[in-house]
Amino acid sequence: MPMVALAASLLMQSSPAAPFAYVTNQGDNTISVVDLAQNKSIATIKVGEKPAGVAAAADNSRVYVTNPVGKTVSVIDPAAQKVIATIPAGSGPLGIALHPSGNPLLVADWYDDRIFVIDTRKLAVTRTFPTGRSPSGIAYNSKGTRVYVTNRDDNNLAVFDTRSYKQLALIQTGKAPFGVTVSPDDKTLYAANVQNNSISIIDATTLKVTATVGVQEFPYASAVDPVHQHLFVTNQHDDTVSVIDLRTNTVIKTLDVSGYPEGIMLEPGGRRVAVANWFGDQLDMIDTETLEITQSIKTGNGSRAFGLFIAPRE
Repeated sequence: MPMVALAASLLMQSSPAAPFAYVTNQGDNTISVVDLAQNKSIATIKVGEKPAGVAAAADNSRVYVTNPVGKTVSVIDPAAQKVIATIPAGSGPLGIALHPSGNPLLVADWYDDRIFVIDTRKLAVTRTFPTGRSPSGIAYNSKGTRVYVTNRDDNNLAVFDTRSYKQLALIQTGKAPFGVTVSPDDKTLYAANVQNNSISIIDATTLKVTATVGVQEFPYASAVDPVHQHLFVTNQHDDTVSVIDLRTNTVIKTLDVSGYPEGIMLEPGGRRVAVANWFGDQLDMIDTETLEITQSIKTGNGSRAFGLFIAPRE
């Protein structure tokens, strides 16, 4: 059996058991496929130019990647380990989110201040809708009824109804919000404000900021650990991850990571948090019990992984 076919076969066989991290490597235009059970990269997939954002389907059936410089979205079949489609997407596609049902896919255009709606069956853009300036992070709630978009240059977070894409609210955040995270119970939103080193904590029912927590320099994205009630925040310019106790809204620990951390996500099962390091070219794995880095896994050049990059998951 040819090596590529063998690798694909092994991936399909192991998919139910082992979660995979799909890490965008901006420096070499690839995706690293990391087997988190084995703690190693098992494949490298060529994608478009300067990949950044990623949305892996919860069932691991598809992976979608934004290529801001290439102005496209790459569609990956994880079982075949190859790109099966390339979709044009405006002037600067960056943030990306997949509806919990698997369709549609939303892509934030950083330069044109709009959101692309992509039908994942047709693999085509079906419509766009406007948002604020320099949209970056984008996230659905668990039911797929609302979508949240951070507008970096407007210092706010927009809330949209997903049936009509009507804007329901604009919430003022800190300066230059980037990543947005929805708590697993859909009750709370977390916006990382890169230019005033803080996290805005927002009640998803009242759509009001309930707390602002200071972190380190240039917070980029976050991940919630609901069991321990912790929020993990990547701080780009500080090369650290802040751990916030959500019961007290205070930072309880700051961990050094390998360099310019960006994407971050809780592993299925909640045992570890995966941190992608743009300058470190690796995933640092943080134990959620001890709050220590237990493994570092080499990836490609310029690892970003901005989005939900681990699958399969519940």
